[in-house]
Amino acid sequence: QLMDSRRVSIPNQPEGIALAPDARHLWIGPRQGGFIAIIDTLADAEVKRFDFDGIPIRMNFTPDGTRVIVSD
Repeated sequence: QLMDSRRVSIPNQPEGIALAPDARHLWIGPRQGGFIAIIDTLADAEVKRFDFDGIPIRMNFTPDGTRVIVSD
């Protein structure tokens, strides 16, 4: 069964994407770098954006969800 499609706009070609183990937050980093955005998956809204000095090309949560590993 398909769910409703909703959009959250992230500029600069989103590339690195990581879904938290509890599926509550989605972290997104653009291919052109400069920041990482955190999306609340229940609200379908960006809840935080922070500067990232580099290009967050790949991201992954630790199994316990307490950390995110980002390759630059």
